[in-house]
Amino acid sequence: MRKTIPPEGTKYSSKIDRSFYVIMAVAAVIGVGCLAYYLFVRHLLLVGLIGTWALIAVLLIFLPQYRATYYIIGEDRLFIKNGFFEKVSILYRQLLEVSQEKEDKLNGYSKVALSKDRVYIRYRVKKKQYLLEISPEDKEGFLKELEAKRIAVPSRKAEAGAMTAAES
Repeated sequence: MRKTIPPEGTKYSSKIDRSFYVIMAVAAVIGVGCLAYYLFVRHLLLVGLIGTWALIAVLLIFLPQYRATYYIIGEDRLFIKNGFFEKVSILYRQLLEVSQEKEDKLNGYSKVALSKDRVYIRYRVKKKQYLLEISPEDKEGFLKELEAKRIAVPSRKAEAGAMTAAES
């Protein structure tokens, strides 16, 4: 996980389930309803706070995830962006496994998927393994391109073996 600058490459948008829209709509309705009750019916501080926090959740959590969740397959890394602030950059040589089946939870479990139709990525940084869930809209195309890039980039062990053979 080196740079968090998006690389040049193929951009895949995130698949979004209907449940995400339902949660976002419920939070917005609760927020607007509570604020309307607070302003026009009765000035209860708790109701006003609940309405304010529900609208803040919609504006700061749900909308950024909806607008800015995507995955880029670059020349040497996979770049994952979730919302405004969360960015992950994984070098292909750090990837251990990419599958459609869920593994046991490991350290650093992270879910960047907005859908239940997911791809599970297991990767290693130093000696720690992580599991990441993503949900690209074109899952088959994403998996094919990612596998082609992984094969094209040599692993660290292969690089070290080639350097040792060249020194001999």
